[in-house]
This record gives sequence, structure tokens and C-alpha cells, in this order.
Amino acid sequence: MNEKPELNRKRRRATLSNNAVAPIVVSSLIAATMMAALPSSAVASDFKFNIESRIYSNMLSGSTEQVVLKEGTFHEENLNLGYFRKNQGGITIKAGAAARITSDRAVSKKDFDLRNYFFSIYDRNDKNSVTLGDSYVGFSKYTFSRNIEGISGALKFGRTSLTPVYGRTAKGENNVSYARMAQGARIERSFSERAKIGASYVSSSDDKSSVADDTAIFAREENAVTGFDGTFAAGRFSFEGEFASSDYKEQKSARRENDSAWHVKTIYRKPSVRVEGEYEVVGSSFNTLAGWAAKDRAITNARLLWNTAGWLDTDLSYETRRNNLNGALAYTETAAIPKVAFTIAPSRAANFSVSHSVRTSASDDAAKTVNRDVTTTGAGANFIFGQWKPAANFETNKTQDRAAPINNFVNTYADLSLRASLDAPAAWKIHPTLGWRATTDKYDANPNEDTGNTLTLRTIARGPKHVEIAGFFTDTKTDRRSSNTKLGRRNLGAETLFKLAGSDDKTLSLAYNSNEYEQTAAAGTTTSYGEKIIETRLRLKF
Repeated sequence: MNEKPELNRKRRRATLSNNAVAPIVVSSLIAATMMAALPSSAVASDFKFNIESRIYSNMLSGSTEQVVLKEGTFHEENLNLGYFRKNQGGITIKAGAAARITSDRAVSKKDFDLRNYFFSIYDRNDKNSVTLGDSYVGFSKYTFSRNIEGISGALKFGRTSLTPVYGRTAKGENNVSYARMAQGARIERSFSERAKIGASYVSSSDDKSSVADDTAIFAREENAVTGFDGTFAAGRFSFEGEFASSDYKEQKSARRENDSAWHVKTIYRKPSVRVEGEYEVVGSSFNTLAGWAAKDRAITNARLLWNTAGWLDTDLSYETRRNNLNGALAYTETAAIPKVAFTIAPSRAANFSVSHSVRTSASDDAAKTVNRDVTTTGAGANFIFGQWKPAANFETNKTQDRAAPINNFVNTYADLSLRASLDAPAAWKIHPTLGWRATTDKYDANPNEDTGNTLTLRTIARGPKHVEIAGFFTDTKTDRRSSNTKLGRRNLGAETLFKLAGSDDKTLSLAYNSNEYEQTAAAGTTTSYGEKIIETRLRLKF
């Protein structure tokens, strides 16, 4: 009666095995074809292949419904191929690919995953190039600055350069998110080494077919952003700025928005002084699907970095942030953030730091809906006594909310650490680290104070025969008296690393990691669970 299910399981295992091997064969054929297609007149070439193979067992105990890991024995292989070749004619070819094979569904839902790949060709002067596959493309802050899977190029005509791009910026996940396509170009003109201007355009849209159920609640978007930017430097001064406008549309609702963003920045430099000033305005309806911007905000930044003496560095800054620029909300909130910091280093064996900042937020409505101060004060010290390096840091954060005193809050933490580099018998080097952190959290609305402390021990021992041994232990205890709850976590681990053939390029490691969690609720009931991982990892670089 059980013959058919067992046969199905065998077929499933065979299918997984074939699915795992086939992509490797295909990747190898692609690499071999690519190399064979190149002329034999190459004067320089290099092929690299890296593999990291893991076999690990997860063992769970206790209330396993809270555990993220899956119990069982799994494998994972990460493959990386790289290729470089420069021909006598000056043509340069670069290529690479990274893939992952795994049986652990907590890591990936796929047996085989081609994570990224690229193929690039450069001319003899490296001025013109084209890249197929995954690459990072940076036009400007507001227009385009991210990875893309597709095609990108770089063309230069004297002092003018052109960068076109087309491809996918986000992979679609069925009924979770759409795949997003983008296309655009940037043109840039350099007048000297210290002066240039540029113009960028990029449009992006979500692929409707990448989601099986297009009636899902998340939006399907398209957008076009046009930007102009430039930099200029003269003497000790440098200037930069950018202006961009966006045309955004939500395809399902036909909602459309148009707005702009811009910023200017100047820097003055001397050997002992650096002065910065910046102003930025981002409209409430400005959208960038491929760049970065915080909407509906105006920011002013000023900063002075001053080496006032050979042993004293001063950092003074002032920042204001204003939101609700178009008045869509009931009030506009403004935050002023002055900060002062000093670093004092009377000798190479000691340095001290002190900092203080205040964030004052207030709204302009009659009711003063927002009226709070957040004060942060910190201090630190680092010393060197021969092979020993002790350090201490302290910080306190205090929130005073005059509009809602129930939110008044004080948080503090203190860190103590001790590091060392010690010589041991038989030419071993030992690098121990001892750390301790204590935290307190206190709300005015609750008379009980939450406390926590963490003890950390780490050691790395390096032997003369290409062997490394590492171990660590962490014990964290949290007493949330405000809710009468106690939390505990203990983490213990060790790893032994063998350098095969005496090289960092070929290593074999054996590792053990254990996590134990415990929670005691107000009713006195205790819930606990544990995770243990035993792992063998082989890394090979060719």
C-alpha cells in the first residue's frame, strides 16, 4: 500500500537532483562558449571559480512554533564565476555569475537560483562599454541610483558621455509585488576636472503580467523623472546641486501626481577646517521609483569640522527639518537639531569623545499638537596598554513631550569592553574580547523601570599550521518590569577553520551554534525553545 508514495518520493528526489545539476551544466557551457568565442590573440586573461558548500543540521526543541528555522539536514552551495580577458587589440571582456543551490526552503523557495550575472565589453581605451545582466547604475540622487538587470552602456565623445539603460529593477513575486521595468539615459558634459553638468531621464512601470491576480490591493505604478545636476569647484570651495521633476501615475486608479525636488550644497576645505552647508526641498507629490528622496520635507544642514589643535577635533552641526510643505495636514512640524562633539586624543594610547545633541520639534497650530525635546548625550574613552585595549561608552536619550507627557521617556546604555592580542605557546596568537552592556528604559507613565544586560565573550586563536579556532558566548537578560515579563537568551558557538594547502583560498570549517530562548510572562508561565546548528562548510577559490 505504501509503494506508490515511496515511488513518488524517489521521483521527487531525482527531479530535485536533476534540477540542481542542469543549471550548473548550462552555466559551464555558457562560460566555455564565451571563452571559446574570444580570439586566441589575447595577451592577458583570468578565469576564477569560487564555491562555498554547506551541509548543516538544524535541531529544534521546546515551543518550536516560534522558531524560524526548519528542522532537518540541508545543503547549500553558492557558486561564483568570474572571467577577465584583454586582447592585443585592446578589447577587454569581463563576465561573472553567481548562483545558489539549496534544499532549505527557509533560505530559498527554489532549488536553483541564478542570483546575478553580467557580461561586459570595453574598448581599447575603456571609454566605451556595454554590460548585459546585473549592474549598478547611478545617474543622480533623484533620478536613478540602484541595481538593474538588463543592458547598460557607457559612451564617451570627448568631454561628453552618454549612459543609456534598460532593464528590470525589481523582480515580481506572485501576488506580493510586481516586476518593475525601467529605461532611461544620462548625458554628462565635463568642462574640467572640477566642473561638470548632467541631465538624466528615467521612466519605470510595473509589469501587469508578473502578478497572476491583478486585482490585488497593492498599487501598480508608473513614473517618469527628469533631472539636471552639476558640480563646480574653485580653490577651496566646491558646489553641487540637482533639480528633478516627476510625473507619477497609479495605473489602477488613474491617480496622477506631479512635483519636484531640488538641493544645493557647498563645501569649504582647509587642512584643519571643513565647512558644509546644504539645503533640500522635496515636494509632497514628488515620486522616484528608482532613486531616493524623503517626500514632503525641507532640510537645512550646516556643519563645521575643525581640528582646533593637534589633539582636539571639534564637530559642530545644526539641522532643521520641516514637513507638510503643501499644507495638506492640520499643522506643519519643524525640528531643529543642534549637535556638538569633541574628540580629544592627548596621545596615541588614549582618546576621549563627548557629544551632545537636542532635537526640538514643534508644530505651528494653536493647540501645539507637537511639542517635544529629545536630548542625546554621549561619552566614550579608548585606551591602549601594551597588548590590552579597554574601552567604555555611555549614552543617555531623554524624550520630554510637553504635548503628551505620557510619552516622556529616558533610555540609557553603558558599554564596557576589553580586547587583547596575546602570544601563546607553540606560536599561537590569541585575540580575546570581553564585553558587557547594561540598558535601562523608563517611562514617566509607568513607575517600573525596564533593565537589561548582555555579557559577551569572544576568542579567536590562530595557529602556525593554518588552523583557526573561534568561540563565543552571549548571555542576555531583560527584565521588563513595566509588563512584569522576563526574557533570556543564551548563544553559544564555536568554529574550527582549516586552511587547506596553507591558503586562504581553500578552507574547511566545522561549526556549532546553539541558541536558547526563555520568556516568563506576568502570570508566571515560562515558555522556552532552542535552536542548534551543526555545520560543515567548504570554500574553494580557483
